[in-house]
Amino acid sequence: AGSTATEGTDLIIRNLNNNRETFFKLVSEFYFNKNGTELLIETTKKNKDSNSNAVVLLYHLQSLQTDTIMVRFNDAKNYVFDETGNQLSFVAERDSSEKSLQKFYRLWYYSTGADSARIVADKNTIGMQLGYMVSENARLDFSKDGSKLFFGNSPIPTPKDTMLVDFETAKLDIWNYKDDYLQPQQLK
Repeated sequence: AGSTATEGTDLIIRNLNNNRETFFKLVSEFYFNKNGTELLIETTKKNKDSNSNAVVLLYHLQSLQTDTIMVRFNDAKNYVFDETGNQLSFVAERDSSEKSLQKFYRLWYYSTGADSARIVADKNTIGMQLGYMVSENARLDFSKDGSKLFFGNSPIPTPKDTMLVDFETAKLDIWNYKDDYLQPQQLK
């Protein structure tokens, strides 16, 4: 049973001064930094190749070099560069299976010259409120001077009980003889 996730498409970067082209395969998302000197690229894994991995890359448009920021993840999102384009942050989930009911995102950080992104916060980080996790939906933002990174957290949702089938779950509608309408009419 292969994955049915949507594969990324080709991204072509063309230098209009010399018509030089650079190709990236399986691209699902890409973002430029504010100055247009760095290009963040997220790729998907190839569905028919079990050895392929999703990857986050940073393409330096002036030097034409590519750095690998992260390999092997299920989902990454909310990419943000600082003002200078030298720092990058995002949230990613890489430990659960694709069909897992509970997914825990971690806050990742990368700065120019580092080997790869590193975890800076997750649900077990000191200072994180017990029962909370890094929010996958909250907006990330660096302070103007780049010395602080702001992120959101959210309560850990309780996992849905998959042991009960819908038709086995009792549903109760209470009708009172003083009601103006019968219960089926009230529900309609």
